[in-house]
Amino acid sequence: MAGIVFGAESVLAMLVDPESRFQSILVIAVCVTVGGAIYGLLALKSNLAKMLFGRRINVLREKLQM
Repeated sequence: MAGIVFGAESVLAMLVDPESRFQSILVIAVCVTVGGAIYGLLALKSNLAKMLFGRRINVLREKLQM
């Protein structure tokens, strides 16, 4: 997960100027979203989410066809 987030940050740093306040907030927001999505998918794949949320997570797993 860290490698993917680092790669996303590196690509975004090439596209926008991270010295600017607004653009640095944009880079952070995108990297947090990417990291959260990766963590969520890994939690669903490894059944960690099922251990944490129980049967309620089955609805999400069915929607994502996992």
